[in-house]
Amino acid sequence: ARAMAVAADALVQYLSSLPPVNLDRLYADSWVCHALLRALPPLARLYVVRLAAAHGSLPKALVDSWPARVREAAKRHEESMQQLHLLRLVHRVPAAGS
Repeated sequence: ARAMAVAADALVQYLSSLPPVNLDRLYADSWVCHALLRALPPLARLYVVRLAAAHGSLPKALVDSWPARVREAAKRHEESMQQLHLLRLVHRVPAAGS
C-alpha cells in the first residue's frame, strides 16, 4: 500500500510539473484522467467527483464549506485544493464584483 502511495505521489508531482498545454492534451485522454483520479488522495478524489457533477463553476465559499469545522479537516481540504490547482483540475477565478 505504501509503494502505491509513493507511485501516486510521483505521478501527481510529474503531471503538476508539465506545461499547461501538455497537461491539457493529456487530460483529453480518458485513460489518463482515470489513472489520475485513482492516484489522487481520497479527499481530492471526492472533490473531483463533486466538481464534475456540478458541470460548471462553484462559489469559493461553497467549496470552502466542504471540510468539517476542525483544524485537521481544514488542513486536508487546503492540501487537496492546492494539489487540484497544481494539476489544473480547478481554477481560481475572482468572484463577481471583486
